[in-house]
Amino acid sequence: MADTTQTTTTTVPTVATAVATPVLTQSQIQAATQPLLDDAIQAAHEVNALIAAHKAGGLSAVSKLLPALAPIVEKDYEDVKAVLPVIKVGYITTEFWIVVLVEAAIGVYTYLGKIPPVDGSATMAALAGVYAVVRGLLKK
Repeated sequence: MADTTQTTTTTVPTVATAVATPVLTQSQIQAATQPLLDDAIQAAHEVNALIAAHKAGGLSAVSKLLPALAPIVEKDYEDVKAVLPVIKVGYITTEFWIVVLVEAAIGVYTYLGKIPPVDGSATMAALAGVYAVVRGLLKK
């Protein structure tokens, strides 16, 4: 009599394979982020124009350029919203780990007495607040 039992194997995805598998291809990420790079270049030109205007005519000269910046900021906002599917989960980002390391360093320096406790606490709170606001705006 022949053996009719079948053996099936299943592979369970692990966290390592789930993180290593990209959701988007490199070309998709590049196409999505290219407008942001273009915006950064344009912003650099606008900042240079603002600096030159300030040097030439002070705040009154800068204030004349500000109305032209509103459409640029609106376009930047729309470009960031378009890239939202590319934005990673918080704990996977480099920014998250930089904030964690800086917070830990501030804590250690405060504990060692290199930084006054009030300054250390205020800096840690400000850093955590800025990170939370930025992540919140990006995930909106």
